[in-house]
Amino acid sequence: MVAARAGGAGAVAAGHEEVARVGATVLADGGNAVDAVVAMVAAGCVCENTLTSFGGGGFLIAGGGSLDKPVMLDFFSRQPGLELRPWLGPWEIHALELDGIVLPYGTGPASVAVPGIPRGLAHATERLGRRSLRELFAPAAALAQEGVTLTRTQAGEHAANGPLIMRDTHGGSIYGIEDGFRGEGDVFRQPALAAAIEELAATNAESFYTGNIAHAFMAWSDHRGARVSRTDLERYQVIEREPTSLVIDDIRVYANPGPSMGGGIAVQLLQAARAQHVKGTSRELSAAIALQEVIARLDPPRTRVPADGEIVRVPTVTLSSDRAHDAVADTMHDRGIPTDAHGEAPGFARSPNTTHVSAIDADGMVCGATTTVGYGSGEFIPGTGIQLNNMLAEYDHTIVRPPGSTVPSMMTPAILASPRTLVQVGSAGSDRIPHAIAQVFQHMWDGLTLEEAILAPRLSYDGTVMHAEPGFDDETLTRLRETIEVVEWSKLDPYFGTTNGTATRNGRSYAAGDPRREAAGIVL
Repeated sequence: MVAARAGGAGAVAAGHEEVARVGATVLADGGNAVDAVVAMVAAGCVCENTLTSFGGGGFLIAGGGSLDKPVMLDFFSRQPGLELRPWLGPWEIHALELDGIVLPYGTGPASVAVPGIPRGLAHATERLGRRSLRELFAPAAALAQEGVTLTRTQAGEHAANGPLIMRDTHGGSIYGIEDGFRGEGDVFRQPALAAAIEELAATNAESFYTGNIAHAFMAWSDHRGARVSRTDLERYQVIEREPTSLVIDDIRVYANPGPSMGGGIAVQLLQAARAQHVKGTSRELSAAIALQEVIARLDPPRTRVPADGEIVRVPTVTLSSDRAHDAVADTMHDRGIPTDAHGEAPGFARSPNTTHVSAIDADGMVCGATTTVGYGSGEFIPGTGIQLNNMLAEYDHTIVRPPGSTVPSMMTPAILASPRTLVQVGSAGSDRIPHAIAQVFQHMWDGLTLEEAILAPRLSYDGTVMHAEPGFDDETLTRLRETIEVVEWSKLDPYFGTTNGTATRNGRSYAAGDPRREAAGIVL
């Protein structure tokens, strides 16, 4: 983790150090917080391309500075179906086996929802930024052309995703090398993606929806029987929403509103925890009780399970080479698969293949964006290097919804504001995202710094078992065990969310990246 504690010209945080450097450069060159976030999201599509992609979706929150009130931009994946398709391909279930643990998830053309990141970044720039998309996408294009050195996390993701993405000729040409997979320290170049980014920049992202990239997308969709149509692309619109909010005393919290779920859950968790804390309950026990209360109130996911005739089960891939095996073993932890805790994989419901970036500028504007490609569909827009999302097959996202509607998400970039402090955080972690954000805010509410709050041990409740990172006192764990099963983890782990953030307090800027992932915070 790279974190800094003092500065006045702004700060950035990201899940990858190269991405954070891009944001810091934008701020240093006079861009505002939104400009820095837009540039970092684009750079993340290069540096963290198994976690996010121009073929994915996300949410952006901005507040402070000259803004009268915070604004949330919804550019998440949309339900396709605005146009009748000539034929539809089957659902595909891909599975990876490692040491007897099988990780299944839905993939293929049927899993692809309408992407929103390109148009979302263009809208954010026009609405809230100072710089052009051409300027802000230039660093990402350069990283794709010149190459990025793979971190441990990214090398593991390449190995884990390899059997899926390399079955496609386009994916194979991007990711494949002679001995199978790139490892930590190898340079990963993506010239086709560099060219696509330059075209997106030159057309203010419209090539993705009405231009050359859209034509390639539709040729793929027609050939592969995907749900996404030309009308779905052309009519995609970024939605500005008023954040859901919580006010307690002189502190306000702003988070992602419906139809997404994460913001509402985070707000409920904070309310419940504060109510317990007022009674004199410790901070740690308050968080645990809040998790039990709120999760118990949630409706179970109403998942649409396709009929047997619609499913193609792709053969399970077992990785045996030492290099791939070790890389995937690391990645199982990065994806939140708690194999060391209770010996079985909970399936694609636990994917944290998501990333977050955050920035605050010298004028006091704070901005953050959380984006994802899901697990990835294993499908690429031909000739572009852009992998498409699998959001129609992710967990509770498989509910049938009206065409054009936002696919609900647990992602919730959030802001905490008090008379002296402004904080922006966001997290990966699938259904544990609101758990992580609520606990970080609760820690800061009680006086911890941003860095201390992100580093503090976390709890997560899956509806049956309370999971706990190391660092909780014996009294808290003993009290919990009186009413619930508790699983103690041996180390801080991405299963509990990977949370990045920036803050300003009394004119000083702060940033922190989560050590649960190779994240970075930079203060100017």
